[in-house]
Amino acid sequence: MCIVMKLCAAFLRGIVNIKEEVIQWLESYPEEDQKVLLEDLQRSGCISGMVGPLVNYVDAVAFYHKYKRKINRVLADKGADFGEPVLETLNGYDREDPLCLEQQNQNLLAWYGFEHVAGQIYLDRYGE
Repeated sequence: MCIVMKLCAAFLRGIVNIKEEVIQWLESYPEEDQKVLLEDLQRSGCISGMVGPLVNYVDAVAFYHKYKRKINRVLADKGADFGEPVLETLNGYDREDPLCLEQQNQNLLAWYGFEHVAGQIYLDRYGE
């Protein structure tokens, strides 16, 4: 299925935020595996390939564009919390693309947004 069809299908299903995307991905696994899955994601990250919808650049970049306002808000909040730009801490971040106009940085930010929300879901569900 092409990315446009995927985005249209997601819209028709009512998926309009990152949390719903993460929950949809999570619920594609048995409930008894979900805690370990979230723990693995926090340890290994999307770079491990465990999040199928974000494995290739085309899908990850589309995810970034769909949620870039939310991702940018999280980056700004985290930067204020830590006193330094979060972008600088991302492994693989291209400092020559500070506005994230290139796909490499957009891909990293898609992963960051997904991982961040998955971490929040973990805390909400398991309180650890």
